[in-house]
Amino acid sequence: MALRAAFQNDCNAIYGWQSEHAFVTCDGCEMEPIVGPRYRCQDCPDYDLCEDCYRAFVRTCEPPEGSDGDIEDEEEPFHDCEHVFVRADGAERSVRLVLSGSGDDELRMCKFLEAFPPSQATGTDLAWIQLENPAAHVAARPAQESEAAIEEDTDDPEAEMSDARVDRAAVESSHAPREGEESLDERIDSAVEEWLAYTDGRTPSNAEAVAFVRGLARKYDIRGGKWLLFTTTELVDAAWHALAQATLRGRLATVKVSSRGDDGRHALCAYVTDFLDGGRVGAVRRVLEQLSLPGVTKLLFKPDLFTYLAIRHGNPWRLRPVLWQCPYTAR
Repeated sequence: MALRAAFQNDCNAIYGWQSEHAFVTCDGCEMEPIVGPRYRCQDCPDYDLCEDCYRAFVRTCEPPEGSDGDIEDEEEPFHDCEHVFVRADGAERSVRLVLSGSGDDELRMCKFLEAFPPSQATGTDLAWIQLENPAAHVAARPAQESEAAIEEDTDDPEAEMSDARVDRAAVESSHAPREGEESLDERIDSAVEEWLAYTDGRTPSNAEAVAFVRGLARKYDIRGGKWLLFTTTELVDAAWHALAQATLRGRLATVKVSSRGDDGRHALCAYVTDFLDGGRVGAVRRVLEQLSLPGVTKLLFKPDLFTYLAIRHGNPWRLRPVLWQCPYTAR
């Protein structure tokens, strides 16, 4: 399979894509997520190493050539040398290409799309395929105008599909903490704790809950969100190519597509850095409506905080699982 062959080199030196293992921390150097190959200990319940640490482990466990096997004067192994490691792939893995603004971006993106067609991706290979353009500038519409054009959502189970595959790394990259600041994980934990205290013994109305979540977003600076779109395996490659071309041209900043779900469908996401900015949210929606996205029938908008707070389809508070929904009509 071409997609699996493309993963033989997790960090492509020529075209610059790399794989990431979401939610997996290297137990050697504490890299999170692990970027590039991941090696999992077969003898421990939860022990992983990045490629550099795995090579260091192998080096310290193998006596230098010509020695008598005594490693007393060598670097001490940091893990049991009797344990066996295997290279691990799977559904926690994502592959990402970040455009650089250079003249070879179009070639790099074409090679990336060719290597990782979402129609061929399953959960045994990876979870997400992601493309970023740090130089993108999405022209915002006036907030009042854009918010008025977005309908409030009714309960929709489709939004839950993306929750099972949420990629925290996409959020982490846009909220890297400065020295002395809390990490994203710490801020999420604080927001969840406050949300659980707020909902303890009460069921807020949807309007009350949204107002409270907006307050948490401001307080803990967790402002990211995404427009969610769904299409079929037969049509996903064409839809993904349209999103990729818009990203290459700087009309979208971060987009990603999921591997095939059990129902044969794929989730596509177009990210917004601040869901509290209605102008930006509306501007990304307008870009999506100007594209031809086969198989897409509606747009759902979900703040990342909804995912972290478990506000999904069938949640115990009976809240709407997305903030906005509108029909998709390509212009």
